Amino acid sequence: MLFGMVNLKQSDINSTKKLLIVEDESIIAKDYQMMVERSGHHVIKIVNNGKDAIDAAVANNPDFILMDINIKGNMNGIETAQEIHDKQIKSKIIFITAFDVKAYVFPEFQHYFLNKPIMKNTLLNILNN
Repeated sequence: MLFGMVNLKQSDINSTKKLLIVEDESIIAKDYQMMVERSGHHVIKIVNNGKDAIDAAVANNPDFILMDINIKGNMNGIETAQEIHDKQIKSKIIFITAFDVKAYVFPEFQHYFLNKPIMKNTLLNILNN
């Protein structure tokens, strides 16, 4: 092993998930990024609005999108997720919100809801299963 290099097994590489974070509070977004990356996953990008989220999802095809429902711009997180799905991106959406929105059901794509503040173990259970 070279100095500074990490020995990764093929199973470790295969289990690493790519995430797009869509959150308009930069401090919270960085907290999510640290939580995810310290657990061995990779954040491909952090964006704060629907348009940038759609562009990043199309360009990077993440495994998961951590999507705040209340974001900057003309679209909310739910509308953004629908647009991403309409572009045939198969990412699993993890909606995050401080509000109770479990009434929303999207049978056409796989999604989860997490209430703020996010519990690390709950998020990691979703990512690792």
